[in-house]
Amino acid sequence: MPDFDLDVAVIGGGPGGLAVALALQRAVKGIKVKVFEKAKKYEPCGAGVALAANGCKAIKAICPDLLKELQDTGVHLTTAFQYDHTGKLLTAAKQDPDAMQKQWGVGGGVLGWYEIQQAIYERLPAGTVEFGQRFKAYTEDDAGVTLHFESTAPALRVKVVIGADGYFSGVRAQCLNDGPPTFAGTVMWRGRIPWRDGILPPGSSKFFFGAERVGLLYPINAKRIVWTVSAPVAVVRAAGVEFNERDVKLTASQGTPENKGSKGEQALENCRKVFAGHAKELVHVLETADVESVVEHGIYTRTGEEIAAAGLGKGRVTLVGDAAHPFRPTGQGLNTGMEDAAELAWYIQQQGLTAEALRAYEAARLPRMVRLAEHTSNQGASAYKKTGKEAVRFSANGLDANADYEQFLYGRNFHALQPAGGAGFLEQVKSRPVTVASAVLAAIGAGVVVGLGFKRRRERPVDVHVTPAH
Repeated sequence: MPDFDLDVAVIGGGPGGLAVALALQRAVKGIKVKVFEKAKKYEPCGAGVALAANGCKAIKAICPDLLKELQDTGVHLTTAFQYDHTGKLLTAAKQDPDAMQKQWGVGGGVLGWYEIQQAIYERLPAGTVEFGQRFKAYTEDDAGVTLHFESTAPALRVKVVIGADGYFSGVRAQCLNDGPPTFAGTVMWRGRIPWRDGILPPGSSKFFFGAERVGLLYPINAKRIVWTVSAPVAVVRAAGVEFNERDVKLTASQGTPENKGSKGEQALENCRKVFAGHAKELVHVLETADVESVVEHGIYTRTGEEIAAAGLGKGRVTLVGDAAHPFRPTGQGLNTGMEDAAELAWYIQQQGLTAEALRAYEAARLPRMVRLAEHTSNQGASAYKKTGKEAVRFSANGLDANADYEQFLYGRNFHALQPAGGAGFLEQVKSRPVTVASAVLAAIGAGVVVGLGFKRRRERPVDVHVTPAH
């Protein structure tokens, strides 16, 4: 009987968890890694994501072909229309589709969260993801970790556990025991509708600001439009909608399907109440929305001080994505999750499946996450203005209009991961041509449009392998 069932167990099968698995499989020859996802299957719900320059650089370090695929399928926006809550047009901001490429050396695009998840999933070997597996607890000793699930699945013996299980991470709760994240006072709804003529001009997005609410419409491909609306909880309750921030079923972020069925119907009804009397164009989208795609959730965060105090892991356990650093949804959640995956795989490639490798990863990530937590908190909260004009002024002159911060965020470089073991499964995936990426929406949830990107620098990978499970 083997000492270990797996080298690495990733808890949580969102894009961040899947990216960790893909990065490790490319970086470490013979590694045995599995992702354990509580959902029974992946379903197309949730919102969209703007691939920022830092996220694109991290994806390129993990798998250049994956970045090419996402660039090729992403929507490249050229105009952002900004309205007040009555539907009056305030500005039509032009965006140079080559701006990110010119400034930072890489292009991105706007895609569906689910589509990004699927693109990564399809690059993993069959059987990498086990669905319907809800994490329960783990026990740790000097040699490894024993994982337990709520299902009847047997306990697993692994060398390293990576928590990628979101806002209310069960892995984090046991590992760091620092309590749940703080409700940030905002409620958000996300959904999808089929593309219909007259809603959006090609290559455009629409923002609706004012009355302390934010609405956004944008395309994620030629067939689908995503809508995202949000409001402070005081505004939500004033509209006669009850929201219990401690109800775990209302805390799902992005693509998780826990809010479907009757919950989806109730979520959509809540959303319509909060935005009743808003701009007719936005209200019409909500009135015709597909209930099956609707996700309702609160926004939960940890301050930079809290993240620094707790750290990102202990022993043979570490965290990535929202489990590690829950931010307000200002465009950096998925992008920094891609960073986490690239950095973690590189440190494991260099130092092996050891607690020392995990601590090195955490030491590299913490200062960056602390600064991002403080910045995104201020950025996201500032979008909820009483008038559309105030919000548009913030959008044009907001916190991202800072060269030092942009360099900090988009100038980050990542080590390219050496593909493990030559031309195997991952190298046989068909490449697609690269398209020039656009200037994208950096704050899909908060309504802030900025240029995104980074400067490109080549890194020479080091080919170091760890001993696989035996």
